[in-house]
Formats: sequence, C-alpha cells, structure tokens
Amino acid sequence: MSNPTSARESGAEQGKEETPAGNGSANAKAGPAIGHSQTLSILIFKGRPEDTPAARITDLYVVANDDSNTNSTFRLDGQPGKYRAGELWNLAAPRLRPDYRSQIHVATLSTASAVDTTVHDTIKGVVVNNEDPSWGCQHWVGDVVTTLQELGMISEDEGDRAIDAMMNIILAAPR
Repeated sequence: MSNPTSARESGAEQGKEETPAGNGSANAKAGPAIGHSQTLSILIFKGRPEDTPAARITDLYVVANDDSNTNSTFRLDGQPGKYRAGELWNLAAPRLRPDYRSQIHVATLSTASAVDTTVHDTIKGVVVNNEDPSWGCQHWVGDVVTTLQELGMISEDEGDRAIDAMMNIILAAPR
C-alpha cells in the first residue's frame, strides 16, 4: 500500500458522492444528549502509483453536527511496519480533495455535546498493527469499525454495511 499522504498529492480527478451504507437512523448508544451528534464516514481515495484495489486509500471522517460542521479526518500515515494514526482538522470537503473516490456513511452518533471527544478518542485508541507487513489503511478502518461495533457505539448492521460498501468500491478499482 502506498503512503496515504503522497497518494493524495497528485490532484487527479474528483470522484463520486456519498454512498449510504447504514440505515440512516441516528444511533443513540454513543451519548445521552439529544440535539448533539457526530457523523462518521469512510473516505476512499484513488491508489498511487496505480489505482488498484490494494493501493486504494481509506480514511475515517467525523463531522460534528454543530454550527460550523467541525470535521476531522483520521488517516494512517507512513509505510508498512511504520504506520501511525493521525488526525487532521477541518480539511476541505472530501469530494474536493485530490484522488477522491467515495464517501460511505457509517452512522450518526448522538453525543453529550458538540465538542464530545468520545468518537475521536475511540478511533485514536485502536491499535496500529505494525507487525504484519500486509496490514494497512483498509485493515485499520475495518479494525476501527469493528471496535465501534464491539463498544455498542454503532450497530452491527451499520458497521457491516459500511465495510461491505467500502470493499465494493475498493474492488471496483482497475486491476
């Protein structure tokens, strides 16, 4: 898998719009408050140097449903064996980013406040596997989604639908 940062620097064509994967309903398991929520999506970018299924880049995208739609992009940076999870704040809308392919809605999670960090902290807490040389960003996104399911933050259905949609888009890459 190529470096996620360099995979986005080419400025290639823009991709598709958001692909719904979940059932569209808010999941109230993540927090007690009504009126505050964060939307979790999977982003998929064209692979580099060639756009093959193995080279496709996946990130996670969290948008606070606040007045300014504060957003964070979580991505795996580095090379096999030396990955680290990073977070970037308030980037351009995904469809405006270089090499964008698709955005898959995972779930909308209720939160205690507009600045609740539970979802962010959970994503950052998922272990990066630098022991397996074949492990990369697609696996990491799957591990995060599985963790969110296990913690009851998203339903099994929401997570499974999102991962299935992600895999369909990844496998649609030219071979």
